[in-house]
Amino acid sequence: MNRTRLLIISIMLITGAAIAVAQTPRRRTGPAAPKPTPTPITTPAPVSSQPQQPADPAPAPLAIVNDTGITLADVGDQINAAILNDPDPYLRAFYLDPEKEIKEARQRALDARINSLLIAAEAKKRSTSPDEIVEKEINAKITPPTEPEIQAAYEANRAQLGSVTLESVRPELINY
Repeated sequence: MNRTRLLIISIMLITGAAIAVAQTPRRRTGPAAPKPTPTPITTPAPVSSQPQQPADPAPAPLAIVNDTGITLADVGDQINAAILNDPDPYLRAFYLDPEKEIKEARQRALDARINSLLIAAEAKKRSTSPDEIVEKEINAKITPPTEPEIQAAYEANRAQLGSVTLESVRPELINY
């Protein structure tokens, strides 16, 4: 489920970037404006020992509303607060170090693909289905949690669960 949330968040970020690019104004294609004629300089400009740094370009607007541009600087604090207060630890981890999280997500996807291919090969070798292999070799060997373990998991995650009762989340805790 957490992989699904990470995938959805990644898609949302990509979609947001695409929307921001789509909302940038396009240059008009019309006749070019007449170029100004340069005026000759009569006195030489003083030579500076330091190279001049180009001025920082103005940040590109994420959206324009009634001729008012909204930049990342305008909403950055709100985005930071929303992400860092989100109960999803994967979202926070991705926001704080996206390169590391992308690398780990790719590794998990590769591991899952390798595992599914190995299970399929074993199922073919045994003339059975991959689901039967998983049930027989993995699920049958897992012991269900005890009542104290369920209670401890509920108490440890109570802040993330909110105001739900133990009985309403018991099946999820057992599957976890």
